Amino acid sequence: MKKILSLFSAALTLFLIFGLGSLVIAEPPSSDPVEDWRKWEPPPPKEAPQIIYEKGCQVSTIAGKGEKGLKDGPALSSLFYKPIRLSQKRDGTIVVADIYNNAIRTVGRDGSVTTMCGTGKLGSTDGPAKSSPLSHPHAVAVGLDGKVYIGEASGRKLRVIDLSGNLLTLAGSGEKGYQDGKGNEALFNTILSIAVDLEGNILACDIANNRIRKITTDGLVTTIAGSGAWGYKDGKASEAEFLMPMDLCVDKKGNIYIADIGNHCIRKIDSHNIVTTIAGKAGVVGYVDGEGSNALFYQPHGIAVNEQGEIFVADMLNHAIRKITPAGLVTTLAGTREIGSKDGEGKDARFNRPGGVMVYRDGSLIVADIDNNTVRKIAFK
Repeated sequence: MKKILSLFSAALTLFLIFGLGSLVIAEPPSSDPVEDWRKWEPPPPKEAPQIIYEKGCQVSTIAGKGEKGLKDGPALSSLFYKPIRLSQKRDGTIVVADIYNNAIRTVGRDGSVTTMCGTGKLGSTDGPAKSSPLSHPHAVAVGLDGKVYIGEASGRKLRVIDLSGNLLTLAGSGEKGYQDGKGNEALFNTILSIAVDLEGNILACDIANNRIRKITTDGLVTTIAGSGAWGYKDGKASEAEFLMPMDLCVDKKGNIYIADIGNHCIRKIDSHNIVTTIAGKAGVVGYVDGEGSNALFYQPHGIAVNEQGEIFVADMLNHAIRKITPAGLVTTLAGTREIGSKDGEGKDARFNRPGGVMVYRDGSLIVADIDNNTVRKIAFK
């Protein structure tokens, strides 16, 4: 086990340079650094997928032409460059973290895409949101206060767009490390996702620290789960081990669900601060629908939960969107292991590395289809 973790730690060094699927910590060179990381991904499972499709799922593309670039305008003519995480405003506007464009984009209900923050260039300075640069925004969440919170992967800061349209730094100095504290006293390694808890605090997956952090709206950072060790261990939150927690969400009871991408499973932190595994088998790659640990994932990248307690997972390397019922049954809504870009019925639809997934206010799902450079929608009949 120690040898495996040692090899994984070595691979992480390349991960932090080149990126994990969608993550990039440096300006993309002429060749897409995503390709450089792929040789470090687990090999695809040899076993054929065992899929249980949900009926009545319809996939459509709502934004993005399918080409990389930075272009605002009518949604289906707009251009993104690796859209990765999603949130929504109270009026239904979709907010997109567009990581390679170093920008936060919006998809309005009027069918138009605009850039609300970032210049397209790499940087991390405060100022008016539309003219201030970002440093690979990999995380975004609209707070209970209406402010837009942004997690910078390479900037190692939590930023916020206030109600006056200014971009500010809430926590983190930009230096890589691990330290709790307030404002720039706190240190992060790599923030890849954020979510809002029931009290309006920001929860963050600090992936390379293998910890879940909490940031209050006045910038106080604490650690709520993860010992920092690389591995897999359930139990008391402070002693639990993760292997690159990639995304998280919060249900109406305050439970936190985590897509543990390195362990290929879905974890839960309950109200008693106990970590459990609710689906998937740690360290085992596959595509199997079924109950609990009988189900298999292949690098779960995004996670969301609805009012009914149903959990939705963007299973990145299976190129599919999966569902976990409150009873623990895993099924597939859309996609399969085959890469593509196709709208239609769930079993016929195709994705190319789905990343962020979000429950929209009408109950449908919004998906950031990373390598297709599009934003997709799954509606339920």
